Amino acid sequence: METDMVKLFNGEKIRTLKLKDKKRDEKLKQQVLDYDVSNVDLFLNGLSNILIYKNHISK
Repeated sequence: METDMVKLFNGEKIRTLKLKDKKRDEKLKQQVLDYDVSNVDLFLNGLSNILIYKNHISK
């Protein structure tokens, strides 16, 4: 109990929580970035398929 209080007053608990928050935020940012990249990839693939189809029909 006393060691927990000492850790709390030394800021160890707060640092640990901030580190966990930072890691969670970085993971979330990476997931959002991956999601955005996959959305753009799907959009570009769809657009290229439309252009290929349009080119194929016009021939």
